[in-house]
Amino acid sequence: MSEGQPFATRIRVIWIIHFALVGALAIYLLLLFVLDLEQFNTGRFNPMLSLVVLAAMSMGSIMLALVWPRVSPLMQPGRDDPPARYLDKLQMRVIVTDSFYESIGIYGLVAVLVGAPLWQGVAAIGLSAICLAAHTGAIVGWIEDFRRRVRR
Repeated sequence: MSEGQPFATRIRVIWIIHFALVGALAIYLLLLFVLDLEQFNTGRFNPMLSLVVLAAMSMGSIMLALVWPRVSPLMQPGRDDPPARYLDKLQMRVIVTDSFYESIGIYGLVAVLVGAPLWQGVAAIGLSAICLAAHTGAIVGWIEDFRRRVRR
C-alpha cells in the first residue's frame, strides 16, 4: 500500500478483503444448491473416506491459519513499526489467515463436486464461516491496537 493513503481508507480495505472472503462462502453454498450434483456422482465414492480427508484438510488449514502469521516476520508488527508498516503487516495477516479459513469452504465445495455427500460440503462451508466470524474479533482488536498506537 502507498504511504500517502489515509489510514481510514487502508482500514476499510482490510475490511473489504475480509468480507469479500466471507461473501465467497455464500457463493459456494449457492453453487451446491444450484448445480445438478447428480452428474458428478459416480457411485464409487466412499463417504467415510471423504469425511476423513475433508476433516484432515480442514484441520490443516485451521492450524496453518493459527500458526503461520505468528511465525512469519512479515506479519508480526513490531513496537517500533511506523503506522503505515503496521497496517501493511496487519493487511497481510488478514489476507493469509482469512485465506486459510476460506479454503475450508472450497474443500467442501470440491468434495461435493467429486461425489461426497452434500451435508459434508455444507458442514465444511459452515466451519469456514465460523472460523471467519471468530477471526473478525481478532481484526477488530488489531485495528483498535493500531488506533491506540497512532494516538500516542
